[in-house]
This record gives sequence, structure tokens and C-alpha cells, in this order.
Amino acid sequence: MDYFDIRDMEIAKLKTRDDWMKRQEIVKVKLNEIFWSFPGKTPLNPRITGTIKKEGYRIEKIVFEATPGFYVTGCIYIPEGIKERSRQY
Repeated sequence: MDYFDIRDMEIAKLKTRDDWMKRQEIVKVKLNEIFWSFPGKTPLNPRITGTIKKEGYRIEKIVFEATPGFYVTGCIYIPEGIKERSRQY
């Protein structure tokens, strides 16, 4: 739990976008030290395997390849009335 407390204190100090970008680089370096290197980017090959319609939204069941041969499943909840994708980041 001490590590979580240390992390929380470090995160609380981040105020600007530049602060967050520096933190991101520190975390990337640390993860590369622990796990060596991450695999290169590969096609995700996403598929919608089913759709469930509900009142006011739909659920799309999806599967994609995080890395070749390693499949990830999930559900996307999509409200009715969405006209276009939002680009928030």
C-alpha cells in the first residue's frame, strides 16, 4: 500500500500537460525496465460479434487481437443519437 500512497502523492503534483507528458515518459521507461520491451504495433483485426438493443442505447460485443493470437473481448455501450465519433484527448 505504501507504493500506492507514493504514486498518489506524485500524481497530485501534476498540474500541466507538460507535467503529465514527463510523467508518461518516466512510466514508459520504468515499464520497459521491468518488462524489457513491449511488442510492436500490429493490426487489431476488430470484429463485432453481436449487438444487443436496449432502450436508449445498444451494446456491441467486440473481439480484437491485442497481439497476434491474443484475443481481447469486451462490450461497447453506445447511446442512441450519436452522429459522429468524438475526438477527446
